[in-house]
Amino acid sequence: QNIYAAAFFTDTVNLVEGLDLTVSGRFNWANINLGDNLGTSLNGDHYFRRFNPAAGLTYQLADNITTYGSYSEANRVPTAVELSCADPAEPCRVPNAFLADPPLEQVVNRSVEVGARGGFDFAALGQNGKIDWNVAGFGSKNWDDIIFVSGSLVGTGYFKNAGMTRRIGAEAGVNGILGPFSWYLSYSFVEATFQSNPQLPGQNHPDAVGGSIQVSPGDRIPGIPLHTGKVGVGYNT
Repeated sequence: QNIYAAAFFTDTVNLVEGLDLTVSGRFNWANINLGDNLGTSLNGDHYFRRFNPAAGLTYQLADNITTYGSYSEANRVPTAVELSCADPAEPCRVPNAFLADPPLEQVVNRSVEVGARGGFDFAALGQNGKIDWNVAGFGSKNWDDIIFVSGSLVGTGYFKNAGMTRRIGAEAGVNGILGPFSWYLSYSFVEATFQSNPQLPGQNHPDAVGGSIQVSPGDRIPGIPLHTGKVGVGYNT
């Protein structure tokens, strides 16, 4: 049984011509209750709560160009799947089997972002179409990040808190419409790294010592590509 509740506020204030300040806050409360109908291993009653502030500035640099900067905090509570598969002594084949219910900490994210966006409407030239663009740089840190690691048996694993992780990067994109055609082009660079020293299980890893891998701050997080590019074209009949 999942119960979520929240209270929030937000307000935008015009500081000077073209410059707006937005401040907001949100209090999140969650209760995840697990009941085991076949025993007691999965029984658990978990509560999570946190207040997350945020603030941002936008500045209208020109009629078709807006710059912005923001700071925000957020939290993510463990899911029932993660909570029921978090015991290294009882690894599971997610999501096929729930075996135990040890506690996990909620993930807390703090992030900053700066960027600009704009566009151009071809209507001014008597044409049917437009172009929009955006560029941004960002950085974020997760405290008590939750990752899935391998278990002691082949094909099994479990979720665990892995300390602090960081993601820094930049992205840019452009999209447009010209007559019946629409198109987009985007690129992102994301460097995702561990920022703590967790010891992760890796029985079959070539660098494992005693069945464990010692992670150091700055080591890349697997599964998150450094470079990502996307391109697409559409035609409206």
